[in-house]
Amino acid sequence: MTEISIEGKLGHELGSTWKLKVRNFVELFNAIEANTNKLRKYLDRHRKEYWAIFVDNERVDASSFLHANIKNKKIKIIPILAGAAATLAAAIVGAMGV
Repeated sequence: MTEISIEGKLGHELGSTWKLKVRNFVELFNAIEANTNKLRKYLDRHRKEYWAIFVDNERVDASSFLHANIKNKKIKIIPILAGAAATLAAAIVGAMGV
């Protein structure tokens, strides 16, 4: 199982800890949306928020993370100030078809 920790307002809205049987971030975000019906709405309402995503304590590359193997790994999603992570936020939204 992949362990997910979500901090900040996003974690408060969706749940701060998850254990999911997923292989990549596309599956992860779709699974959270399927279980909460809140992720797409949250991302739509909070377009100016940004997050850093870590896999086993290493920050992911915003340009190529969506299909990276995360099976049985520890994921941490934390809010950050705007900047370089804008590409990461756009990739999440794009992966979910928001």
